[in-house]
Amino acid sequence: MEIEQVMSALVEEAPFRRPLMFASNASDLYPIFAIAQCTSDLTPDSCHGCLTSILNFMQTCCLHQRGWRYLSQSCWIRYEATPFFSVPSKTEIIRSRCSADDFPAALLASEQSNLLTVVAELESNANSSGFYNTTIRDQRVGDLFGLALCREDPAALPSSACAGCLHRARTAIAGECTKKTQGIMWYDDCLLRYSNQTIFNVVDSEGRTFCSGDSVSSDTANITITGAGAVVEAAVGNASLFASGTYTSRNANTSYVTAQCTRDLSRHNCQRCLGDGMNRIMTDNCTQRRGWQFLSGSCMIRYEAYPFFTQTAPTTTIPRGGPGGGGGGNSSPGGGGRRSSNVKVIAIFLPIVAVLFLGS
Repeated sequence: MEIEQVMSALVEEAPFRRPLMFASNASDLYPIFAIAQCTSDLTPDSCHGCLTSILNFMQTCCLHQRGWRYLSQSCWIRYEATPFFSVPSKTEIIRSRCSADDFPAALLASEQSNLLTVVAELESNANSSGFYNTTIRDQRVGDLFGLALCREDPAALPSSACAGCLHRARTAIAGECTKKTQGIMWYDDCLLRYSNQTIFNVVDSEGRTFCSGDSVSSDTANITITGAGAVVEAAVGNASLFASGTYTSRNANTSYVTAQCTRDLSRHNCQRCLGDGMNRIMTDNCTQRRGWQFLSGSCMIRYEAYPFFTQTAPTTTIPRGGPGGGGGGNSSPGGGGRRSSNVKVIAIFLPIVAVLFLGS
């Protein structure tokens, strides 16, 4: 559940936010606003233990209530369904998926060691080209496969941003899915994935859709879906398996769309994955929403009503006679054909701000 993901991320993040030990999370697709903080005299381990004890207690009684807070002498967590702090204009959406299956208890130490090796290698090597996949061979416990991908948007995503995103994803996945046989972290700018089953050139069939609560006109919805179809087609045709586009409807609303596959996929499997994503967006009734995403371990499609990427390449235009009769649109490849063998925002505020929040 989304609230569990948000709270788990808070518990993992706050202890390492020195010197304040304070973190906040917000989702722009769900009404979730939450903060967690420890007193500054605690060590990170003590802070983590304090927050974990709160979360464990809340899971037994109140986790899914619309708003709650738990205060102790050393730490506190607060969740509301309405905003009680300012969300930065640039938010970073974080989603995760951990498998239900655990590593065998007898092999857990070795599996966790291999997991740390895999995610460290992914972070180190994916930054240069935006993609990397690797396999850890271990005859005793079995192989572990991993891949990392950064959004192919050179102007908006310099290598330092890719590296930073991968580092956050590495830390998060190692903490959140540490005992699990499979895990994925999706961030705005990157994806990181591992599995004890082969995942290379295999389409992940467990994709998920996320739709905002706000609606758009039929004209905007039609031009967005038409544009998304063009972006998907362009992505499959690009060596980078990425494309982006902007589309303006007759009522002057602009839609921003990206589509991307992990570069281990063949073009055929990329098309399968993105095609499934488009079908899911339509069958899950997301098309009339102001913002939606399809996320799988193999591909992603995203639409927003605000610019979240930078277009730098030549464009192609969608005919005006398409559905919705709207204005023109354009799609663009998001970079070169480089191949090489990731819903919440985290922000830091001054301590006095946290005190005011908790005392409100």
